[in-house]
Amino acid sequence: MRGVLGVLAAVIIGLGVPALAANPDVGGEPVYTEDDYFTADDWGMTVYSYVFNNSSASLPAIYPGFTLNAGETLFMYLLDGDAATTCSVDHFAVGNPELIAIPTVGWSTEVVPAGYNVGDHQDPYLYGFSGPAEAVIYTYTGNFMDPWSTLDPGEYSLLYYVAATEDYGSVSATADGGGIGDNQLVPGPVPEPTTICLLALGSLALLRKRKK
Repeated sequence: MRGVLGVLAAVIIGLGVPALAANPDVGGEPVYTEDDYFTADDWGMTVYSYVFNNSSASLPAIYPGFTLNAGETLFMYLLDGDAATTCSVDHFAVGNPELIAIPTVGWSTEVVPAGYNVGDHQDPYLYGFSGPAEAVIYTYTGNFMDPWSTLDPGEYSLLYYVAATEDYGSVSATADGGGIGDNQLVPGPVPEPTTICLLALGSLALLRKRKK
C-alpha cells in the first residue's frame, strides 16, 4: 500500500511541475542551459542561454578553431522572435555588474541551431562593449529604410561573448521592442567564489586597521 501511495504521489508531483523546453542544439556540450521569455505589449522573444567553460567536454564551432583560454567562460544567447507577435525586437543587453573583463564579443553566422532555418537568421550590429564594461549590448541592422528594427517575429540570432571568469550566475538582461522593454535574469559572468572571499577578507582587514 505504501508503495502504491508513493508512486501516486510521485505522479501527482510530476504532473504539477511543468516540463522545461529543450534548448535548441548549438553544438558542443554546455555546462548549463536556460530559457527565458521576454515580452512587452506586442512583441515577445525567447532567449535560450548556454554556458561553456574549461570543464565542457566540447565547444561550439562559433568560428573555425575557436578555443577558450584557461579561466574563461563562453556565454551564448539564442534570441528567438515570437512568431505570434507583431513587433520586432530592437535591442538586447546583458548586464556585467562586476565589470568582469570581456575580451571577445560577437555573433555567429556559421552555427545554425538544430531545428532552425538559416534563412531566418538576423545579424545584429554590436555597439558597446568589450573589456570591463557594464553591459554587452546588441542592436540590429535591418534594411536601409528601417535600420533599428530587425529581429522580426519568427527570426532568430545567435550572440556570444567570452568573459574572463570561470564562474557564472544570474545577471539582468534587457530586451526592447518598439521602445518598450522587459527585464529578465539570464546566465552571465560573476566573480569566482574564491575572489569574493578574498575581497571580503581584504575588507575585514581594512576595517580592523581603521579600528586600531
